Amino acid sequence: MAFFLCTCIAGLAVEAKHPEQLYNSGFDGIYTYFASNTFVYGSMPHNWHRISKYCKSRELLFSPSVGPGYIDTEVRPGSLVASSHGRIIYI
Repeated sequence: MAFFLCTCIAGLAVEAKHPEQLYNSGFDGIYTYFASNTFVYGSMPHNWHRISKYCKSRELLFSPSVGPGYIDTEVRPGSLVASSHGRIIYI
């Protein structure tokens, strides 16, 4: 009986330069990990189109990370920021 194993290795895009570095390093795809709109380049949804277009042109997978908001000030004091629009933004 023969077994064929297949893996897909994705790298984390934090900075704008990371997609090219990940591609040049032989990764199969890119993910963003941080579910926050203001934390790092890769976590900002307005950058996802650029990252997605880059991935598509090089046949890489792209997995933007999304998640529900939560309050983690008990374990990360100072992680809560109030915006000028009266909304609360978690970073």
